Amino acid sequence: MKKLNWKEIIRPAATLTIICLLITAALAVTDSVTKGPIAALATQKELTSRQQVLPQAASFEEIEGTGEVTAPCKALDSAGNVVGYVIVTSANGYGGSVKVMTGILPDGTVAGVTILEQSETVGLGANCEKESFRSQFEQAIPDEGFSVYKAGQTVPENGGIEALTSATITSNAVVKAVNSAAEVFRSLTKGGN
Repeated sequence: MKKLNWKEIIRPAATLTIICLLITAALAVTDSVTKGPIAALATQKELTSRQQVLPQAASFEEIEGTGEVTAPCKALDSAGNVVGYVIVTSANGYGGSVKVMTGILPDGTVAGVTILEQSETVGLGANCEKESFRSQFEQAIPDEGFSVYKAGQTVPENGGIEALTSATITSNAVVKAVNSAAEVFRSLTKGGN
């Protein structure tokens, strides 16, 4: 039987430990260098999305104390008058959470919808980002909320959103998120905000 040589054990272990420490340090430096630009890019993307769903707004003011994960915003014109609300909600789709930004005018009409984050199937559920799907929401919010129908089915009288082909789960997720935004809007406007 061969005698155990501690040098043969310690030397590779020490080498691996040093390599791990160097890689950890490199990752920490990379994280600290990129954290600021990534946050700035996310803020810019959100502002651009707000302008997309409510282009008539000159500025946005977050509404505090609503209990939402992402605070809804009042959209203001250049005189400071409320021209609408921007609300971010999410719902579970086929591939995970679908994060949706909805712009709603004071009269309860959806001015625009944009998809902030989604991990749906490319060519199917990912089509929720297409204007042809999102523009269906640009109408007055029905009392009972929006609902999904499939091609060939009877179109609901109001609030009907045609499902994406082979992506009904994603379509339902976006509808659920927009309906959640409508509920937040109703609670905000009841309170006189």
